[in-house]
Amino acid sequence: MKFSIFLPGPLSLGLSYKAISTLDSMIGYKYDYFRYLGFFSAKIEDIFTFVPSRLVLITLPLVSPKINEYGSIIKKSYLDGKKYDSPNAGISEAIFAYISGITLGGKSKYKKEIIKKPTINANGDNCTGEKINLICQLILRLQFLWIIIFVLIFFIISTLI
Repeated sequence: MKFSIFLPGPLSLGLSYKAISTLDSMIGYKYDYFRYLGFFSAKIEDIFTFVPSRLVLITLPLVSPKINEYGSIIKKSYLDGKKYDSPNAGISEAIFAYISGITLGGKSKYKKEIIKKPTINANGDNCTGEKINLICQLILRLQFLWIIIFVLIFFIISTLI
């Protein structure tokens, strides 16, 4: 199999994404001082996160105890997640909220100001340490699933070439 020195490798793509995400986290706000730079960094991050957030939506139930509710959980998560300003964060948060059975959103405090965010999984429980441990386990399981998927894809491609 031939590799091109002109194409970016996984490490450079990962570092580029991290730089974009960090820029969005630092200045991607709607304040006057950072308005234009913040808007640009937020939109770039939205573009780069569009596909991964949807992949999490459709694959997280596969590694969860609620795999039997696959269709309904994805539908509820997508509908609740779309209520957020961010086209990606709401969807990712919603799938974790529905699978772990917690409620997210509502009133949040940002710089001494109370902000009301849409509620995700309104019938869920409050977050506990046990729920956080479940979410951490789900993240590890999902990473393992994606490692298997990428190895299979690489193996199939390398045998075809």
